[in-house]
Amino acid sequence: MSLVRKCPFMAIIASVCLFGIVEPATSAQLTVVLQKTPNDMEPLKEPTRIRVDDRASVTVHIVNLSPLDLCSLGARTSTPTVEVNPIESLVGTIAALGAFGAGGGAKMSDVVSSSVRFAAPPPPEPMFSDPVYLRFQTFSSGFDADTNGIVSGQKSDQGNLDNTAPKALLDYLKADYRGTNWQSFDPESDSKLAVVRGLALNSLLSIGKAANAQAMLDQMTALAADLHKRFDLFTAGTTPPLARPTPAVRDELFIIDKKVAEGKASMAVIADNNTTLKASQVALKAAYASLKKVHDDFMIRKGTLHTVGELAPGPGSILYQDLVLGTDRKTTLTNTVACVSSADPTKNTTNQISLQVLYQDVPHWSASAGLLATFNEKRIFGITNVNAPGTAAGYNQYFALTDRSQAQVLPMVYLNYRPPFLPYASWWGGSTNEDERIITGGLSAGFGINPNSGTAQPEYFIGTFFGINKLMIHPGIHYGREQSLGGGFVEREMVPSGLTTAPVNWKYRAAFSIGFSVRVAPY
Repeated sequence: MSLVRKCPFMAIIASVCLFGIVEPATSAQLTVVLQKTPNDMEPLKEPTRIRVDDRASVTVHIVNLSPLDLCSLGARTSTPTVEVNPIESLVGTIAALGAFGAGGGAKMSDVVSSSVRFAAPPPPEPMFSDPVYLRFQTFSSGFDADTNGIVSGQKSDQGNLDNTAPKALLDYLKADYRGTNWQSFDPESDSKLAVVRGLALNSLLSIGKAANAQAMLDQMTALAADLHKRFDLFTAGTTPPLARPTPAVRDELFIIDKKVAEGKASMAVIADNNTTLKASQVALKAAYASLKKVHDDFMIRKGTLHTVGELAPGPGSILYQDLVLGTDRKTTLTNTVACVSSADPTKNTTNQISLQVLYQDVPHWSASAGLLATFNEKRIFGITNVNAPGTAAGYNQYFALTDRSQAQVLPMVYLNYRPPFLPYASWWGGSTNEDERIITGGLSAGFGINPNSGTAQPEYFIGTFFGINKLMIHPGIHYGREQSLGGGFVEREMVPSGLTTAPVNWKYRAAFSIGFSVRVAPY
């Protein structure tokens, strides 16, 4: 928004300066337009030095904000702009994501050194048809399938926790949310973060599956112990009935013990993997919670604190933030504005933007220097020689006008006065409202030295002025000295003998003139 005076004044007509009533400035606004990538570190236009009235309130109006931009004023000192990179990091806790800590994916027979199974089919002995043995075999087959699936799922989950989810969070933070894109920043519902929400908020499947597998392993352990009690010292058809088992039974019992040992080792691996997965999930939850907090904090700034506003609410609206510089008088305020990421306040989202504000009223009295174009005629009288054959010298001398022009241009300095009843008008221009146009008017008096007559002649001006910033235009009356032939002589009269220069007289003459000058001012 630009600062506009309530009523512009009328133009100067001839030597009369007519203005409407204009109220003094009480506030000014300096707009800083942030850009999208790849120019997101620099504003659309670097603000320049501006002038405001003493004690006027100055607001820095920042537009095109992202929900991640936190902008603030720096110290009131001149600070050079420092090049920094755009958002480079994730929420800090993502760095805590751990690597996959176990070897997962191995078959049960690969965890413990296994011996070669007996390929010969077991003989038809009572143990191989025993219901306890058959139940053990059923549990063993199901346990192998379940644990292999658990380890495969753990490996997939760890890959997602270590790579897929962090990349999704990083990409989400790096996205460009400036301009009208700010409305797409919604971590809780954005489909781009679906995998993150699934991994961070849902229970890990491998934990529930591990409990079922552990129950199966406990059943296998109990069944193996029962088979040992029943068949370690029993072999059908021997006398006496208690005897050492046959080789087939003994080897099968060894295989059963091996399966139980492998199962225990596999469950230890699964437990270690789950511990690593839970630590990674905790870190991911913290990272996702930090991202949600960024959004929640933004909504508080926008909806509760109103430190961030919405221009023209609607689908195509943009965000803005106002920073108030405050008031001062007769001083130049140098300050900076910088924006950081709300996800990581150590990372800048813009370079430092330098501001400079001059607090000074438009003066009632001012001085300016320039030129004056006048219609006062330039007249220089002298002696001219005219050929005269037959005379002793061969020529005669006459008084004559040797130099003449209808108008002149001479240097002039002006003293200008803007009466209190002729207030100035101003408005802001430029893409970022950093260029002030100041229109002033009033009375002028001038003093100059006219070099055109061959001597340093003081001459004067009185009139009005019309000013646009430092440039001033002065319509008025020029009181310049005009030369005439003296001594009672007239033009084309022969010069008396012994007279070597033309006698001249000077008189002041008034004529319309218009001057141009540059005001001496700090702005």
